[in-house]
Amino acid sequence: MFDPKWWNGHYGFDFGVRYRDDVFYRVEVEQKMKRALFERFGHLGLGEEHPEPVPVISTQHCPLCYAIAEMFGCEVRWETQSGPWTIEARLPGEAIDAMEPGSIMPTPIVEKLAGEMDLLEREFGRVAGDLNPQGVLNNSYKIRGEEIFADMIENPERVHHLHGLVTGAMIEWGAYLRSRAGTAALSVSNIVASVKEDLYVSSNCMRIMISPDNWEEFVLPYEEKPAAALQPFGIHDCGPDMENYAGKYAKNSELTFVEVGWGSDLRKCRELLPEPIHLSARYSPVEMRELPAELVKEHTIALVESAKPHRHFSTSVVAVDDTTTDDKVEAFFHGADEAWEE
Repeated sequence: MFDPKWWNGHYGFDFGVRYRDDVFYRVEVEQKMKRALFERFGHLGLGEEHPEPVPVISTQHCPLCYAIAEMFGCEVRWETQSGPWTIEARLPGEAIDAMEPGSIMPTPIVEKLAGEMDLLEREFGRVAGDLNPQGVLNNSYKIRGEEIFADMIENPERVHHLHGLVTGAMIEWGAYLRSRAGTAALSVSNIVASVKEDLYVSSNCMRIMISPDNWEEFVLPYEEKPAAALQPFGIHDCGPDMENYAGKYAKNSELTFVEVGWGSDLRKCRELLPEPIHLSARYSPVEMRELPAELVKEHTIALVESAKPHRHFSTSVVAVDDTTTDDKVEAFFHGADEAWEE
């Protein structure tokens, strides 16, 4: 899964305000992406030789993460080379405490996106793609800022209040996306399309900022709600040492899919998250960028071999940027293929 910088650097695609505002430009770019991947990496199984127009509400090829935060009033800046950047609102505690539950549908960003979906359906008869919903703590951090961590100690009820509101928005948004596009998490990681297309995946990138016990107290009860409402449910984790949290993740009885961050003990994670839970191991885009191709292949082989058996397993790499040479991408695929069980 390539970063907007990769697409912009190699093909000149604009992920700024043009991408934000021109729904038919998104359709054009998505079709060109599929063809570009085929021309460049078709021998690896990527892309399509003769792609049809894809009526996407947002690309299936880059994780654009902004929607839930914007629903709560966060500013989003769109840049040509990198797409949307969400600016933390850093709302004061009193503003958080005064928030009340409400539907996301009347918010400006949802009204805009819903209108664009209507337009795509009229033109193409369907809508595709989805928008990364992020996760409970990821979203609350964007709304409250770093004070969310102090609140866990000094005002835990505030955290529970905010997390309840965020969870309600995530469930409503996920259900709405599924009703329109049939998917809800391809934009979290497009490996989802090869595992179970209708997965709803909650992102736990920010768990590295809190202890496993704090995660269990302040995040698990809220992840259990979309897990029950939006089955099948999965968790994205892109950080190291996930084995310290895997036992907590396993307490979610509806869990069917977990992305395991680079630098985690994959064997230990499998012990704590037994089959048939699907584990998808993330390879590091930093390693792919900085190491020679032979080491990328070697490390990929070691990663895949550590995950045996491969009945419920996949591996992927996300955020590959324009400084990563093609031979590194080749090395990742060849290493995984060499290590995979028949």
